[in-house]
Amino acid sequence: MFYLIKEDGIPKMIAPLCKKANGSYEIMGVKNGCEYCDFIYAAGAPVEFYVRELVSHLKCSIVFSRIKEQSVLYQTFFEKENVKEYGEDICINIILPNSYEDYYKGLSSSMRQNLRTAFNRLKRDGHSVSVKVINENGKCDIWNYDEMETIIGTCVDYHKKLQNKDVTNNDFEKMLSLYYQRHKERYGEHTSKLKMWYMKHLNFVTKSLQNIPSAMNVMLFIDNELAAFMGGLSSQGEKDYIVPRLSINANYSFYSPGMLLVNETARYMIENTSNRNLDLSLGTEGYKSKMGGGKTRN
Repeated sequence: MFYLIKEDGIPKMIAPLCKKANGSYEIMGVKNGCEYCDFIYAAGAPVEFYVRELVSHLKCSIVFSRIKEQSVLYQTFFEKENVKEYGEDICINIILPNSYEDYYKGLSSSMRQNLRTAFNRLKRDGHSVSVKVINENGKCDIWNYDEMETIIGTCVDYHKKLQNKDVTNNDFEKMLSLYYQRHKERYGEHTSKLKMWYMKHLNFVTKSLQNIPSAMNVMLFIDNELAAFMGGLSSQGEKDYIVPRLSINANYSFYSPGMLLVNETARYMIENTSNRNLDLSLGTEGYKSKMGGGKTRN
């Protein structure tokens, strides 16, 4: 259910809530694959007053799960009276500089060596590598590497390398397929045909990554097979790129596809967008931190 709070007839806050079996309320989106949940409020709105009035109206508590610590809602209620913190989830965020050269130099020497090693292994074993970015224009940018050992750490003019092509439904089907595969490997859970249908046609994360103008999906291919991908949305004035969906193909783990994916996403964002926060959300896999990520909470 949605609660709309108005002041002088003007909407000031929207509170999406779910009623739990015990009678209390929980912010909507926690069970549906969201990375961050929040209320929608007007700039400068007295959020604390509105929330306390809502709690008084409901006559019960509200559980705020997956609230980003930078959000107005979290900052308003942090350490306030009658507010208890039940726990936290660690997320990884990479703050990007204004040049890829600075980003690359900011990595540890061992991490820079790991990137070079990954590309050298791919070249030695005769594999091709390409990256596809599905952007807000319904198009996709594609690039590959002829001399991979000279690419890492250099400021490449991607406008000379990009090939702009139309996006196909097959791209999104490949990402969903890898997502199911990774979910089974990690959690031992098989995705039923009904769940696959739901994920493809009704799941709001899938539909958002396909249709919202601020969405961007990055796909890393090895020999034309999807080795890794991430799908995310821009927010906060296009400064944050938040990733609710990221999967790695374990068949290519020898070539560190997760590390390569983050590197290429960071480079593309720096050189082609105004995004300067690559928010990898939940998950503390080692390569995320080693690629420049710092911990944040929700």
